[in-house]
Amino acid sequence: MRRPYRPRLGLAAAGAIGYFVVLRGSSFAAHALSHIGFAGAAGAVVLGLSPVVGLLAFTLGSGDGLTALRLAGALRRLWQLHADLREGRAALEAALAAAPEAPLVSRAKALNGLGVLAAEEGDIDAAEQAFEASLEVARELDDDERRMAVLTNLGNIALFRQDFDRARDLYEEGAELASELGSTFNAATAMHDLGLIELVLGDVGAAIERCEEALALARMGGTPQLVAACLRSLAAAIVIRGELDRAQSLVEESLSIVRRLNEPRAVAECLETAAGIAAAGGEGARAASLFGAAEGVLASIGATRTPERQPWIDVYQEAARLKLEPGRFDEEQERGRELPLDEAIELATSREVAVSSGGR
Repeated sequence: MRRPYRPRLGLAAAGAIGYFVVLRGSSFAAHALSHIGFAGAAGAVVLGLSPVVGLLAFTLGSGDGLTALRLAGALRRLWQLHADLREGRAALEAALAAAPEAPLVSRAKALNGLGVLAAEEGDIDAAEQAFEASLEVARELDDDERRMAVLTNLGNIALFRQDFDRARDLYEEGAELASELGSTFNAATAMHDLGLIELVLGDVGAAIERCEEALALARMGGTPQLVAACLRSLAAAIVIRGELDRAQSLVEESLSIVRRLNEPRAVAECLETAAGIAAAGGEGARAASLFGAAEGVLASIGATRTPERQPWIDVYQEAARLKLEPGRFDEEQERGRELPLDEAIELATSREVAVSSGGR
């Protein structure tokens, strides 16, 4: 996979900074004179470095740990989608260390963000430690909405570790809070996550039921990202029942959403799901290429596949291998890793084997 998501962080961050500067009615240069962080960002651009690194480095160097913490917390999503996960983790850790007396809300947000980036990078122990610290702060704040978010993240960690009882307890605790607060979004999130547990455990009927309910809730009160997640999880479940046409329609809808939102991990999961559908339909070469394309997208952002997806993927990779002569799967998978993103998406939404002329 060519690197469509490899950071163009300078452009993204400069645009974000410029947006706020324009709203405040001054030029970038004027703010650089009055705030050391903007001077750092400007200097980093001149040197060809990330403006975010310059912004945070100069802010930390000036002793303004609280501003650095707020900036790092706000930029977590940028690092997650477009930048270096390690850079984001290092920035959040440095900012947290520099602002031990920061307001609890700022610390809770930064700790949760640190956990997300660590989990994206596959460092499950560090992620859990950060989430536990964030949950402790959320409880101290008596902030139920923040507790819901962190409980979901801790449930994900338990799911990654195949501690299904703990994962279910955490998701259900979050679902109870969602019900008390009347949060459709969080109710949908909890139902979706409970569906993932059933899928991993092999109870396909229960997984479909929960994912269907989650999708209905997400369409009523969720975000596009959540709708897309429910769509591809439902597709992963119903493909097991052989409903390939419906599964393909679901994953294509999910893919159209996450491509528009520029969500690389979700794009990778859509490609993997499409690969499983292709394998179930006997298209071994197309499946292998799509599995490779998904790996390429993840590699482009420095992320790893979440562990709970692996058993499902193993089943359909083996199904694809059985349709191909020895060695062919690995060849097609490697070709898929080098596919441009647009070609990978076209392959995912086509029933044709477009990567190789050697048949299925």
